[in-house]
Amino acid sequence: MNKILIATDGSESAHEAAEFGLDLGSATTVEALRTAWTAALRRHGPLLEGLRPIVQMRERPRPGGMELRLIAGPVPNAAAAARLCVSMTAAGAICAPAVFEGQRLAVR
Repeated sequence: MNKILIATDGSESAHEAAEFGLDLGSATTVEALRTAWTAALRRHGPLLEGLRPIVQMRERPRPGGMELRLIAGPVPNAAAAARLCVSMTAAGAICAPAVFEGQRLAVR
């Protein structure tokens, strides 16, 4: 993760900078996310080269609902994520810039 050093009153402290990624959609199971990642690689391999998948969990508005999001990254910054998403959505994919934060998705 990138570190940013901020000097305050002559001292420095390290704060983690956000990393960015591509939100490629949701699923209700980890296995469905693996399938989605494999499909995304088949369709958009060159755009996803060098990126790794993670799982991001989000609470859904419905009672008891958790949503699993497939996030690919990291990418250098939000602008790079937006550019990649424009290319992917032009090719028919679901994609939105996102913070690259979550658990590694083990791909079999």
